[in-house]
Amino acid sequence: MAILVKFIADNAAWFYGLCAVLALLFLRVAWGARRERLQALFTLEKEAALKREARLLWVALGLFAFLALIFSLERYVAPSLVLPEEPVATPTLLFLPTPSATPAPPTPTPTATATRLRPTRPALLPTPTETPTPKAAVAPPPQCPNPAARLTAPGAGATVSGVVQFTGTANVENFQYYKLELGVGPSPTEWAFLFSRETPVVDGPLGSWDSSTVSPGTYTIRLVVVDRTGNYPPPCQVTLQVVR
Repeated sequence: MAILVKFIADNAAWFYGLCAVLALLFLRVAWGARRERLQALFTLEKEAALKREARLLWVALGLFAFLALIFSLERYVAPSLVLPEEPVATPTLLFLPTPSATPAPPTPTPTATATRLRPTRPALLPTPTETPTPKAAVAPPPQCPNPAARLTAPGAGATVSGVVQFTGTANVENFQYYKLELGVGPSPTEWAFLFSRETPVVDGPLGSWDSSTVSPGTYTIRLVVVDRTGNYPPPCQVTLQVVR
């Protein structure tokens, strides 16, 4: 335990910098979640943004508490520690034999005898046959009613796990923002807010979603692109299979 405290105290500057950067990063993301909550149109979206904002603030506060712990260890605990002294190695004396006055007779050098080697015929090995590797089936992109609000990946019916990256187009006339929503099953009646962006995208990354936050099963993701009048074209939907 004393060695661990000494290590933390010696590297306190690195811990301060890392924790401060992480805390500022989480505070920035929490501020973005607060903006999403204020801009949300539906109650379900506001609740999801509020939960994410509170979780990020707690993480940032935990990092600041960890900074206070490191400060107390460096300032008060580490100076009072007494580390065990390392044992001092005792040199070992080597006693070499005393050379004899009479030199030893020289050792005869053995004479190499030539051996005639019989050539051997190389064994014929069968030629290996390459087995073609089957290509994994690629899920087709979903059929979207409007090319200005279109998802291109992941494809329809794709199996996903962990962090899922979404790509496509969100660029209607008088663009204001776009958002991705989550529904349970292939034909959901209720939607939960995932995230939103205020920058239009054309055939590029729309954002990512951590699918480990939901239970394995069938889910539907839809892309909604809203213009400055509050209207939006028919959303683009894709059904996914979430696994662990």
